[in-house]
Amino acid sequence: MGQVISQDDLILQRQTWKGNGQSAVFVGGWFDLLHPGHIRLLEQARSYGDVLVVGVKSGRVASEEKAGSNGSGSNFAHQITPVAERAEILSELASVDYVVECEGESADALITRLCPEILVESVSAMNAAPGLHVNPEGERGMKTIRLLREPGYSTEQLLARIMQSPQSPA
Repeated sequence: MGQVISQDDLILQRQTWKGNGQSAVFVGGWFDLLHPGHIRLLEQARSYGDVLVVGVKSGRVASEEKAGSNGSGSNFAHQITPVAERAEILSELASVDYVVECEGESADALITRLCPEILVESVSAMNAAPGLHVNPEGERGMKTIRLLREPGYSTEQLLARIMQSPQSPA
């Protein structure tokens, strides 16, 4: 079981991991309505190092990014689950060691401060060639691994299924 941690405390923990020779993996996202695609992404990300850190974007940031997103075809532009609840849920997953909230530009600043050995990006087949992409010359001197999103799973698809399901009697 992982723990929700502040960015400053995470950086202090990072010094301990480095001292112990442990490698850090960072993956960020919204993780609004958890689904199998999220679980599989996190399990894959965890396999690349010793410590998995998940950065959870705040609802405000996610709303701005999703509203401005034109590649996903999504009209879902707000969060359903508050960021603190998403962080708590993620911290309970076996593959996750630490969860940290990211707001605004703090995700990039955190990655720069944390300097994980591995940065995992989740990409769609429309935005990347199929398969695993390794960029050993990744930004900030870390290795960047791009994993394809699990086909058939997205928050938008989950919401569509909920909206199409018959209403329960009140």
